[in-house]
Amino acid sequence: MMIKIAQRFHPFSHRNGARFLLPGSSFSIQIFPTRLIFVDLEGKGDSFFLSFDFVGPLSDFTAELDLEHGAVHVFGVTKKGYMRYLICAKREGIWLTMEKIPEGKNLICRRSFSPEQLSFEQGKGLLISPLFYNCPLTKNEERLSLGSHKAQEWEFICRRLDFREIFPIWLSLSYWTPLRREESDQGNYRLLEECRQRMERGEKQKITEAFKSLFLAAFEGIFVPRLCDTEYQGILPEGELQRPFPSPLALLTEGANLIRSLFIHEKNNSIAILPCLPPEFPSGRMTHVKAGEGAILDFEWTKKSLRQLQISSSCATHLLLKLPKGIRRCRIKKGRQGIKNLSLDEGSAILALSSHEKVEMDRFET
Repeated sequence: MMIKIAQRFHPFSHRNGARFLLPGSSFSIQIFPTRLIFVDLEGKGDSFFLSFDFVGPLSDFTAELDLEHGAVHVFGVTKKGYMRYLICAKREGIWLTMEKIPEGKNLICRRSFSPEQLSFEQGKGLLISPLFYNCPLTKNEERLSLGSHKAQEWEFICRRLDFREIFPIWLSLSYWTPLRREESDQGNYRLLEECRQRMERGEKQKITEAFKSLFLAAFEGIFVPRLCDTEYQGILPEGELQRPFPSPLALLTEGANLIRSLFIHEKNNSIAILPCLPPEFPSGRMTHVKAGEGAILDFEWTKKSLRQLQISSSCATHLLLKLPKGIRRCRIKKGRQGIKNLSLDEGSAILALSSHEKVEMDRFET
C-alpha cells in the first residue's frame, strides 16, 4: 500500500495587515484591502508599496499563502463586486495577476517608487518590481504530516500552538525560501542554537519547548522571520544587534532543517529514520524524501513506532539504514524476489538497490 499525504498547505488570514513571506524571494508582504507593503528582509532591495482603487469596506477579506504553487492569493468582496489577485516571484521579479476585477473594468494601481500608474486588465499579469535575486521556483515534493487536519487559519494556529500543525507548514515554506547558511550568536539565533543543542543531546522531552520559544520570538505574521522579538515577550533579554547583521531567512531555513532531522537524518553515508522523535508526535508520515544517492523514501509511524518504510531508487545504490532503537527484525519485499524476514544488527541494515527498484519494509519487531 502506497504511503501518501493528501493534505494541502495553504495557511490564511482574514486580518487586515497580516504579513506573509513571498515564496521564492527575501521579501515580506503586509496585506491590506487596498495596499500592499513590500519589505526586503535582507535590506538589499528598497521597500515599496502598491495602492489599489478598490471601493471598501471589503467583506470576507482573505490573504492565503499557497505552498503548493509558491504564491500568495488575496480575495474579497468590494462594494462593486468580487476581487481576486495573485502575487508571485518569478525569474524577472515580483508579478501580480488580477484574476478577478470588480465589474470587469481595468484596475488602477499606484507604486510608491514611481509616478507612473499601472493599469491591470482582468486575467493579465504585470511585473511590479524586479528582484535582485530569488531561488528557483521548482516545487519540492517532500511532505510531512503529523496527523492534524484542522483549518489553517493562522490566528487560530498561533492560539493553539500545536506543532503538529506548525511543523509541516514551516517545512513546506522553507522549500520555497532562498537558502541561507548563517552562523551567529545574535538575537533569535541563540534560540535556534538551543534547539540544535537539545537535539544533539537527544532531549526528546524538551525539543518541542525549545521550538516553541523560537517560533514565538523569531516569527511574525505567517512565518516572516525576524532577528529580534519585536513583541517583547521576555523570551530573550533585550540587546542591540551588531553589524554585519545575519540574514533572518536562515532562522526559517535552518530551523526547518532541524525539524526535518527529527524524522530523518543523514550522516556519514547512513540514513536514520525517526532518530529523535518527540513524544508530541506519536504518529505521522513523510513522503517523497530524497536521501542517499538517487533514493526516495516514504515512511509512516503510529504509536511512536515505525510502521512502514518504502524505498525507490532511480539508480543503483547502497543504503545504510538506521532504524529506531530496539528494532531487531522486519519483513521486507524487494522487487520481484518475494517476501522474506530481515534480521537487523542493532537496528541497522545495508540495502543494495538496483536501478528503478522498490523495497517495502513493514512488521517491525523489537
